[in-house]
Amino acid sequence: MRFLSSCGWYIDRGIPYRRGYLLHGPPGCGKSSFVMALAGRIKYNICLLNVGDPLMTDDRLQYLLATVPPRSILLLEDIDCAIPKSEIDSSILASGAAAGGGSRGDEDLLRRSNPYGMRGVTFSGLLNALDGVVATEERLSFMTTNHPERLPESLIRPGRVDMKIRIGYATSSQLHRQFLRFFPGHEEAAEKFVKKLQDIQLSMAEVQGFFLFCRDDVQEALKMAQAWKEADQEMRCKVSRELHNKRKKEEKEQEDRGKVNESQAISSSSSSS
Repeated sequence: MRFLSSCGWYIDRGIPYRRGYLLHGPPGCGKSSFVMALAGRIKYNICLLNVGDPLMTDDRLQYLLATVPPRSILLLEDIDCAIPKSEIDSSILASGAAAGGGSRGDEDLLRRSNPYGMRGVTFSGLLNALDGVVATEERLSFMTTNHPERLPESLIRPGRVDMKIRIGYATSSQLHRQFLRFFPGHEEAAEKFVKKLQDIQLSMAEVQGFFLFCRDDVQEALKMAQAWKEADQEMRCKVSRELHNKRKKEEKEQEDRGKVNESQAISSSSSSS
């Protein structure tokens, strides 16, 4: 909120009056919902931009960003899917390095993250549009991704991304508040609900879907939560057994290879004698 009243402070110091954020984490955990809630709270417009559209070009992207109205949130969802592969060559990497520290490692990273590539916006065009001469001020920019490790450093360097925020699975506090939101006044039941599910990795989308399914019966919600917990434990046991069997198999194979090598060494020694 401090940013909203600091326009003069930024201008006096020659700093562009805008902020950039990267929201990352598992799908369904509330990255886009957070942006929508923030926009409603601070009364900003949301400008959703699909950079990965094959019909989008560098010129069109620059035009769109140049016309973003003041007091707006610019939202670029799933930014890792929009990084173009076709434009990764030495000249692009060089311009990326000049703009924000691009390196040879970015090339390999981009090739892995987008194996099919996009024909529209180039990587250098995306970088220039985000904070080049056409970039408007008095705006907040949000990029979202499920895979932050796929993003090159030149895209998320300081100046383009001022803060990285991980939005993860539902916490115990969130589970508790969500239960009371659907079943007000049932504090004891909420605590039981949290104890059943606090060790399970659940997205807020999954939690909300759960309550929409059993919104009329507190006891039914607790029964379903118990069933959910048991199913998760069964799955964990299955995965644990599979990992254990895999390790035992690898140990057996390693032991067999050791015996073969030892046998070959003895055979070779006998032949030499």
